[in-house]
Amino acid sequence: GVTGIAEDVGLEYHLHAAQQVNTIRAHELIHHAKTLGLQEPMKERLFRAYFTESRNLGDIDTLVELAEDVGIEAADARRCSTTGTCVP
Repeated sequence: GVTGIAEDVGLEYHLHAAQQVNTIRAHELIHHAKTLGLQEPMKERLFRAYFTESRNLGDIDTLVELAEDVGIEAADARRCSTTGTCVP
């Protein structure tokens, strides 16, 4: 399955623990990260958080923390994640 394929390329997936959530906020954050030149690091951080760490990508505090991990300011990430408005 997918977990075996992931292991073959050096990824550790925990799909059994993945939470089914609405990812609209995470996608908004990815679009915002793109404007900052951080789209790829943001996507990679979100994928690791979801597939490896079993984090809840529907939770705003989680999204803010993950955004900070790649260099996005917390207030910026929170505004984007809560309102969909990513400009100050």
